[in-house]
Order: sequence, then C-alpha cells, then structure tokens
Amino acid sequence: MKLGNSGQECALQTAHIEKREEKLSQIRKFTLFSNTFMTVALDDIGACQYVLRVLTGNRKLQLKKVKTQYVFPQIDAHDAQLDVLAESMEGKIYALEIQRKDDGIDHPRRSRFYEAMIDSRFLEKGKEYSKLPDVTLLYICSGDFMKNKTSLWTVEKYQGRSGRTYEDGLCTQYVSAGIKDGTEVARLMEYFQTADPDDMSHGKLSERVHFLKCEKEGQKIMCEVTEQFWKWGFEEGERRGERRGEQRGERRGIRRGRSEGKAELKREIKNLIAQGKTPEEVIAIFMER
Repeated sequence: MKLGNSGQECALQTAHIEKREEKLSQIRKFTLFSNTFMTVALDDIGACQYVLRVLTGNRKLQLKKVKTQYVFPQIDAHDAQLDVLAESMEGKIYALEIQRKDDGIDHPRRSRFYEAMIDSRFLEKGKEYSKLPDVTLLYICSGDFMKNKTSLWTVEKYQGRSGRTYEDGLCTQYVSAGIKDGTEVARLMEYFQTADPDDMSHGKLSERVHFLKCEKEGQKIMCEVTEQFWKWGFEEGERRGERRGEQRGERRGIRRGRSEGKAELKREIKNLIAQGKTPEEVIAIFMER
C-alpha cells in the first residue's frame, strides 16, 4: 500500500522524532569520564574553574582562558593531547588529564611527558628559564595506582636530607577517582561518574551539565557532537573498505570495499550501542584497533 503525501510526511516526521529521541537518550548516558561530553562541558570557563578550584583547594582561582583537547604537535616525536589546558589571571598554567584506564600504563612517566610538552610550549625561543610559568598538572586516574588510599595526593620534592622543599614551579597532583574518602574531591569524582543533570550541588559545573543534557540549546550542541561521531564512523568504514578491496585485489575492489566497510562498521556500531555503550565508548573501542 502506497502512502499519500500526508502519510509520507507523517512517517518522515515520526522517523525524525525517533532519531532525535535516540540521540537524547545517548546524551543522557554521558558522564564526565566520557571524553566527548567532558570536552564540551569543561570548555566552559565557569564549569572548568569550579573543577580546578575543588581539585587545587584554591577558592580564589580565576581563569582567563580554557582550551579542551589541547594538542602539542611534534614533527619527529610522540604527539601529546591534554584533556584541558587553562591559564589563570596570574598567568599560571593548569592542565587536567583524565586517564580512563590503569592497566599497563606508566602514569608517572606519562605525567612527566605532559609536563615536558607544557614547558616546551610556554617557553619561547631565546627567553630565560625564569620566564617559565608555574604549572599544575592534575592527573585523574580511575583507580588508585600508588595504593595511597586517598582521593588526592601531591608529589612533593625535597632537597636531600635537609628536608627543605625543592621548588621548580611544577606541581603534580594525582586524583584517584575510585576512592571514596568523604572529601570534596571524592564527591566531585562521584559526580563525574554520573553527571546527573538533576544534581545541582556542584555550582557552575552542575549548571553546565544540566544545560547540555536538559535544555534545548545544550541538547542541540550535543546532538551535533554525536552527529560528528556518526560521520567519523562512516568515513572510517570507507577507509577500512578501501584497504580491504586493495588487499583482495578485486576488480572495482575499492568501490565494493567501501560499501562492505560501511555496512560492517554500521553493524558493529549498532551492536555496541545495543549493549549499552555510549558513542564515546564506541569511539574508544575503534581507536584502539
């Protein structure tokens, strides 16, 4: 049976609504440990400032600018990308990095690498080393890799047996997200794991999360982000298909490979989402392959 124009319009409208509801459902599942959601949420100065004030204990901290997913490009070395890089009104640098996996990762050396990249970025050629800004690296881990049983601890440096503090302008702090020790930092990490839009107990951060998950303009921003994810997925499917077609040496292999690659990736994505995976988690799975 053929649908009339009104019937076709109604069907298209229903499909559009269902697609939007699916996106909104995905958005509600995002947490602040989801790279995609965290990137959008902490790109807001007020929200980022709230997080840094809690983690540093500096209630008077005022940020001048914030950049999420800050990339340090290297021509002949390993690239670095920080989740958040912020500068205070006094010119101090605050870097926030969330490490979502603990297995097989050397966290201290990873921190050292990030700190080196920050220093190289903020010391211009020909400038004195005294011009290096103070840097605080806040490194969030999902577990407690040093077994300190505390939600926040600071790396302290001393001058040998004298006990005097060694100051070089660098402060490294580790946050163990899985530790519930009743501190404000632990409560913030619990909120990171839920990003509950109805929990308004975390100031500007809660306001930002509520905006992105519940308000029309915020939902529009997040829908655009998830749309970019799907676009990335199909482009990745085409690239895989091209490689497969070339490897098989089939006639018109690239064209056929693209089609097969798209179909296969689409099936994989649907299966993962059916298992309850968020778009961010799906991206992480494919990036690890």
